[in-house]
Amino acid sequence: MISSTDTRPDPLGLIDQLIDVLAHPALNPPASSQDVASPSADTAKAAFQLAAALGACRMFGAPLPAELDGELPDDLIDAALEGLARAIDAARDDTDPELVGRRWDELGEFPDREALIADLIHRRIQFQAAFIAINDAIVNQWDSADLESRLDRLNTIADMLDNDDARLQRPEMMEWLATIAERPYLSNLRGLLVGEFAETPPWFLDGTLERYAAELFGESVAEVTPSVEPTFTQRLAAATGTGNQLTVKTKQVWVAPDGSRVAVVHLPTGDLNQDDRLRMIFETLPDYQPATALVGRQVVWAGQTVLIEQRPQSNLVAADFDPQTVFNFINQHGDLSALTVGGESWSLSQVVTS
Repeated sequence: MISSTDTRPDPLGLIDQLIDVLAHPALNPPASSQDVASPSADTAKAAFQLAAALGACRMFGAPLPAELDGELPDDLIDAALEGLARAIDAARDDTDPELVGRRWDELGEFPDREALIADLIHRRIQFQAAFIAINDAIVNQWDSADLESRLDRLNTIADMLDNDDARLQRPEMMEWLATIAERPYLSNLRGLLVGEFAETPPWFLDGTLERYAAELFGESVAEVTPSVEPTFTQRLAAATGTGNQLTVKTKQVWVAPDGSRVAVVHLPTGDLNQDDRLRMIFETLPDYQPATALVGRQVVWAGQTVLIEQRPQSNLVAADFDPQTVFNFINQHGDLSALTVGGESWSLSQVVTS
């Protein structure tokens, strides 16, 4: 059991999600109305959501208090199996590339489009998490008279998940999923996996989408011959570990100590003009919305202290840095990893070069 005094962060809010699901009326009906053999649609859906919440807590290591640290109750296993099967079947349209394309066009704004693709990943995580929790519950009830029939149903659901993955992995769907690969969404989720799930992540979190995006968009690292006096971009490349390679694009991502926010800066692809600025964007996790709570705080990076502001037109929460000062900082220190926001040190979690 995990102690209720565990102070590890829960950046995905999994504990609150579990508490909310446990309070669902469909999981707490009057005894006279309970029907384990033929669960209602509401009960099946709620049982699936409970299994997904329990499985996600296990996958991402949520610090569950003792009173919540358990497995799916035996009397909800059949309902959860039914709910998971229904959820997978109902999600078939989500893997139709033409429908995804129409929704993409209707949304228009990139944050909404990004959320559309993130929802596809989130849905698949839910299926995976529910399957894990249901499997654990069935195996731990090895002496149940229903063991064989439940395992048969679980195997059927495993086939359904394989079919769902096959639909997601079609090239025309992978192209949509790849649109989110540049964002820190996938890498942050991957970084939160624990134990066996971190050692062998599911395919949608194991780097497959990032590799597909790199191939799809033709991203590659082009070598250049260094000049006698390195250019601004070459200095940046050296500071981010790419040596004498000039990258098409270099991005650094930091995560707040509590895992609730990220800072992202895109380093330039060529020499900057004197009046240009390097912009660092601050967003919340896991929804990647502007981190408005940070507005007005000081951020220290690359030898500069600036205030975080909200841009009125774009609604971005960002801080702008003088590139010449960054250049001088690189000359002196050769490193851009240190970032302090509001007096707290944020950790560099990702450097993407392409």
